[in-house]
Amino acid sequence: ERFGVGRGEGVSMLFVGSLPAGVRGGGFLYTNRDSLSIGVVLQPESCITGGVSTVDALEAFTGHPAVRRLLRGGTRLEYAAHLVPESGVDGIPPLYTDGLMLAGDAAGLVLNTGLAIEGMRYAIASGMAAGETAVEAIRRGDFSRRGLSAYADRLEAGGVLGDFRRFRHVPDLLRNPRLH
Repeated sequence: ERFGVGRGEGVSMLFVGSLPAGVRGGGFLYTNRDSLSIGVVLQPESCITGGVSTVDALEAFTGHPAVRRLLRGGTRLEYAAHLVPESGVDGIPPLYTDGLMLAGDAAGLVLNTGLAIEGMRYAIASGMAAGETAVEAIRRGDFSRRGLSAYADRLEAGGVLGDFRRFRHVPDLLRNPRLH
């Protein structure tokens, strides 16, 4: 009722701004069937500079009047945290070498476009590409860097690496304090 939605409907809310001590980032709130998911997305370097812990930033976010009224009467059920790499195309490490392929956020395949942080699709796409490449490598018995190079070709063909090139300047934009 407090979100103004009917049965079977939900809400996704995104927030951007400055949290305590100039910590840059934002927050999110998603309605689930019987619960809410709420959290903050922070730039770690601004937390360090501002001397603000993630817990303090979360408390400031949930205490904001626009958010606090939506949480009234709720009970915290669990905490979770995850450091998400979002350094863009320039932060993607070598994706394969002898006997190794990196996928998902281990490969830096998380893209923050400023409006949304996309990682799940890239995790799935890179996992599938790595799996297909591994099947070929097993058939050939070749796990060398050269033998695994088809992995990058699959990421190109699937559009994953093209997305990162397209949004290559967004990490610099998101570090601009004027945005927040």
